[in-house]
This record gives sequence, C-alpha cells and structure tokens, in this order.
Amino acid sequence: MLALAWAIAGERGEAVMWAYLSAIPISVVCGLTARELLGTRDSKWRQSRNIAVAVTGGHALFYAFRATILPWLAASFGPHLLAIVGQATMYEGVLYSVILPMTLLRLARDEAHADLRRESQTDYLTGLGNRRWFFEEGARAVRESNAFPPASCLALDLDHFKAINDRFGHEAGDEVLKSFARILSSVLGRDVILARIGGEEFAALLPGHESARAKDLAEAVVRRFAQTVTRTAGGVEIAATVSIGMARFGTEEDTLAKVLAAADRALYSAKSRGGNRLEIARGATTRANLDDAPERRLTAL
Repeated sequence: MLALAWAIAGERGEAVMWAYLSAIPISVVCGLTARELLGTRDSKWRQSRNIAVAVTGGHALFYAFRATILPWLAASFGPHLLAIVGQATMYEGVLYSVILPMTLLRLARDEAHADLRRESQTDYLTGLGNRRWFFEEGARAVRESNAFPPASCLALDLDHFKAINDRFGHEAGDEVLKSFARILSSVLGRDVILARIGGEEFAALLPGHESARAKDLAEAVVRRFAQTVTRTAGGVEIAATVSIGMARFGTEEDTLAKVLAAADRALYSAKSRGGNRLEIARGATTRANLDDAPERRLTAL
C-alpha cells in the first residue's frame, strides 16, 4: 500500500509523502507492537516488558505526530520546522534502533529464564509441581499468611500402583497418574498447591481452608478417582484407588515438613486399613482436630 501511495503521489507529492504520509505505517506497526507487548502479563518479565512498551509506544506517538499534527504546525510556522523535525527524527530513529533490540533481547532472556525455571519446578508427566516446587511454594504460602489462617496438608498415594505397572506396563501406569492428576486439580481447584513428590505419591497444601472443607475435598478426591476408569492407548481399562492422609497446621511452630510428615503417617494408616480412604492425623502436630467422628471408608459407588 505504501508503494502504491508513492506511485500515485509521483514527483509532485514526493515532499508530502516523505514528510508526512510515510510516517503512518511506522506509527501503526509500532502501535500494534506496543499493544501486543502489553498483553504479556507475566510479572516475571514486567520490567523489560514495560521498557519495550515505552520505546515502541513512544516511537508510534512520534510518527503519529508527524503524520497528523506536523502538517498543521508547518503551515503555521513555516517550512523551517520540517528541518527541525527531520533532525529530531534522525536522532530519535538512532535511539530507537539501539534501545529496542537491547530491550527485546532482555525480554527474550527473561522469558527463557522463566521457562527454564518453570520446567525445573514442574513434573514432566502430570504437569503438576515437583517436590522442590511444593516445598518452596508451600513454605512461602505459610510464611506470608497473616494471623496464621487455617491450612491443611494432604499426602496422597495410589493404591497397589506397582501391581498396575507390573500387569499393564509403565505406559499404562503413566496414564493412570495423569488421570489422577487431572482429577486432583479439578476437585481441589486453583487455590491449592499441588505437586507430585514421588513415583505415585502426591501432596497438596490447602491454605485458607477450614478443616471440614479440606476433609470434604479430600473425600471427594477419593470418591471421584474410585469411580474413574482410565483408558490407555491400547484400549485397556484400568480402575484404581487412592489413599489420603490429612493433617492441619495447629500452631505457629508447625512447618510444612512437620505437617506433611503427620499427613504421611495418616496415609500409611489408611493403607494399612485397606486403602481407598481418607485418614486424619491425630497427634501433637495438629492442635485442633476435625471432630471426634470415626473415620469412614470410601468405596466406589
């Protein structure tokens, strides 16, 4: 379109094209670039993004000024203003061509660093966090909590998972793990810190959840997974169950490691009772127990 405009303008319109109209596509492209960069909302590279937005947005505004306001100013103050703006354009263009590539390189570096960090903290199979991420995020969540709000921790382990691998193969076992991870994420929601911390072992931190609410969610996980049949790529259908141990933060001295250990002991109690159930830790680590009702075994409907 710009080439067509130059052809139509010819020699008579060369000055107008050069001084004013050629600035329009530059302004549009830079404006769209700034808008695209503004859509990047990840806080990990917010600073470099803001610099890139300022550079491209400023460039777009400068050329929009040349295309829209400069013709009126030149008509009012004379053609010598065009020479002044031409010199300003040269300096601004040099600065733009130096600053923008450096900013975009920094933006790309920050994004690559964030991707590597995310990969190092993510379980490759299930997409959940890994053990390291769980303890880092969990410790941060506990540390940042005000007035120590209610929080519970779940230790989860698939029942008889070795038998599933031995009978159906490791690929089928992987499908069961991915199916369980999807159910876990769906039932517990986004505000929960989830991780796969071992082969078939998972952990969840539920900050801000009252004990009764955490108990209901854990029981829902047991029920949903017991009712789920995982279909492998070979058409094999596999039914599996999960055992869960639950503990809650009772005092400000409790750490994530202590509470998870208490939940893990409750998990082994659930395993010893046949699995497919939730057991709640009863001990010094949890100052306030849920209630005195007996534990209930949860089976598939």
